[in-house]
Amino acid sequence: DGPSMTSTMLDGDRYIVSGLFYTPKVGDIVVFQPEARNNDYSLWVKRVIATEGQTVNINGDGEVYVDGQLIAEPYLDGHQVTYPKSYSKISFPLTVQPGEVFVMGDNRLDSKDSRDIGCVDIRKILGRVMFRFYPLDKIGPID
Repeated sequence: DGPSMTSTMLDGDRYIVSGLFYTPKVGDIVVFQPEARNNDYSLWVKRVIATEGQTVNINGDGEVYVDGQLIAEPYLDGHQVTYPKSYSKISFPLTVQPGEVFVMGDNRLDSKDSRDIGCVDIRKILGRVMFRFYPLDKIGPID
């Protein structure tokens, strides 16, 4: 539930997630448990933007670069841009450390993600979102 992955994923949709023999890859949508805060053990769903060793940068125009290359993000709605969070302790460019990934929601204007919490330890990832099975008119693989 929540707006962070709109319009790729919507409240009430149901998915199959697999963590069997899984290694995160750029572009995957993953389910993970962030560090618990205030007894909140909820799961988060975000898209992998960069994996270990890659460098992420967000420029003043709201464009996302990985290893110096502007990334194509066809999953973003319209002219949505990405900005660093002004209150965050995360600074860019940021190099993803071994055993971590950098994730962001597809709804960049309303998403808590690596811009807030930093990179995610891959041991916290439960798996990759593979398939939507509800609602029935949207059954199919997730990109």
